[in-house]
Amino acid sequence: MTLSPIDTIPNELLCTIFAMAHALSYSDGHLCPRIPTEVAMSVVCKNWRSIALSSPSLWSVYRCIKPSSKALQSELERLETYLKRSDETDIELSFNFIGLHGFTDSQIVSQLLHSTLPHIARWICFVAISDGQDQALVPFHHPLKSLRAPKLRHVDIRTGAWHDYRRLGWDTEPHWNPKMFHGELCAIEYLRLDTCAIMARFRPRLETLVHFMMEEGPGSHMHALGICLLFSNFVQVLSAPNIETISIWGTNYEWWPSQPLPATTIQANRLKHFRYGNNVTMSPLMFFLNRVSAPLLESITIQKISLSNQASEMDHPEDDYIDYAFPSFRSLYLIDVDVACLAVAVPPGIDWLTEIILETPIPRLAQTTRLATHLTIATRATSCGNTDIPLFIDLLPGRRMGHFAESPSLPSMWPQAQDLALHFPSSVFAANNLSWKDTWSKVDRLYLAPPTSNNPWPDPEDLSAGGRNIAVKGLQALGHTQWPPGWYQWASCDKTIDVFLRNTAF
Repeated sequence: MTLSPIDTIPNELLCTIFAMAHALSYSDGHLCPRIPTEVAMSVVCKNWRSIALSSPSLWSVYRCIKPSSKALQSELERLETYLKRSDETDIELSFNFIGLHGFTDSQIVSQLLHSTLPHIARWICFVAISDGQDQALVPFHHPLKSLRAPKLRHVDIRTGAWHDYRRLGWDTEPHWNPKMFHGELCAIEYLRLDTCAIMARFRPRLETLVHFMMEEGPGSHMHALGICLLFSNFVQVLSAPNIETISIWGTNYEWWPSQPLPATTIQANRLKHFRYGNNVTMSPLMFFLNRVSAPLLESITIQKISLSNQASEMDHPEDDYIDYAFPSFRSLYLIDVDVACLAVAVPPGIDWLTEIILETPIPRLAQTTRLATHLTIATRATSCGNTDIPLFIDLLPGRRMGHFAESPSLPSMWPQAQDLALHFPSSVFAANNLSWKDTWSKVDRLYLAPPTSNNPWPDPEDLSAGGRNIAVKGLQALGHTQWPPGWYQWASCDKTIDVFLRNTAF
């Protein structure tokens, strides 16, 4: 019998091909193929099945993403098969139970979670997401308290349901085994929690983090308790020796420290990206700008924040004035930010305006980020009266408060900017408005939303006036397109998963 060309491929090469196909099918980090690659390969022929079943790494990734109630029992059987076939290899586990409810569903969800515990020493990734209806994820913190996962590098837990903190107390300190994430080879690198998970006692220790994401969970405002961590925990994250990215969405920290602040500047020597959004208090942002030195910091994102009327009561340490706190800084993203709404009624040219601005974090922000070569200023609001997203437009030259850019009481507003991205409703600031040209004299690339008949791009002659050569390019996205930025294994560009990306979608 004549063999087909594919049957002549050596088994060793097939193993390599299988491994590459498997890695590619799970490279997104969050989805599950309708027919998993490893399953498809195992049903082609006897030889392929033999190779697939003898390759434990092909069964080392299990994802159960929004299963129906009818599919839960088969998912339990599939999980047990994967745990057996993966043998002793490291495993990645992802569960998304959104949409499940009822006693029967909760029972099977509990079985799914608990069946993984005998293999916890092999965990390298654990993701568990719920909308709070399954009633099984919250109690799962109990068995974890006494176990160890020495290889676990990626943790993402969002319970979507509040526990009874009035009866059980506020979990200000972790109840998990302090040594849970302290293996001989590595420690946890990526931690993502919602406030619900923290209140449900899913908070591990923070000292070994590389990536930290904290966000408000569902129902925070309804329960009038979005705050679930001490301010000292934020200091812990900043002080983590390997921390590279920090993302905070929502009012998750107490208003002011409950214990003395560090006397000197925190050296965040590996921090590269910081983003902060949707927070009604300014203490974490002010602390970051005043007390942190980050020699590798490349970007800051400030999103859906009101900087107005945020007077700083922080006592500045003696070494607080750091001339180059962020010497590697390159990109500043100011999205849906309110700066000057309090000054709307004050006539231009009055010193009160400068006094108001000096009471906000703006001077310190401008000082620490003045090396920025990329500047994004964007909003989708139409007036300062918008209750959700006030405007940053008043800082643009030529507007009501444009003279602030030249005020001797304020630092220069990003004089090194070369790339400028602007995105506003045309009724607020037209795309062809070039009043910013004199202030940002080094800008040679302008990024704008696609032109329309009501909001055309600037005339090329106006862009070239004065010897400037400014190129206009289409604005593809506001801010980062994935988080963490860069080549990280766990990075996501999914707007349904990342709250910052979801709030910057065009």
